[in-house]
Amino acid sequence: MGQPPRLKLKSANLTPKPIMRWLIDSDILIEGERGNPGFVPWLEAEAEVATSDIVRAEFLPGVHAVPDAAKRQRGELFYRDRIANLASLPLT
Repeated sequence: MGQPPRLKLKSANLTPKPIMRWLIDSDILIEGERGNPGFVPWLEAEAEVATSDIVRAEFLPGVHAVPDAAKRQRGELFYRDRIANLASLPLT
């Protein structure tokens, strides 16, 4: 992997901050779905977050396997609102 692109600085006194790219796994998504209060603010603050097709394939069957209808609906809404719009790396 190459280095992240360097930031163009407007002032010589500023130092560039590294860009952190995130590939999130199903355990992190489950934390968000279960209501971890830090998940949504973190996700909204990060510019480059992705998941993978296999993570989605792990998450959705788990949502549909939950016997409680309210929890199942919560998982479906979380997927629609938070996961479906994330970039997803394909299986290769």
